[in-house]
Amino acid sequence: MQRFIKTPAAGPADGGAPKSNSNAIIFGVISLILAIIALILMQVNSNPKENV
Repeated sequence: MQRFIKTPAAGPADGGAPKSNSNAIIFGVISLILAIIALILMQVNSNPKENV
């Protein structure tokens, strides 16, 4: 039991820094673009024009 407590815990060799993932960056960019499109569509929808 004492050996288990005194041994350092195995962790990542780089100090636990998160690795950047290109898929996460692509997901974030696409999400941002879709959010901007949604805001534009909401603005257009809130000002309907009367076609008579």
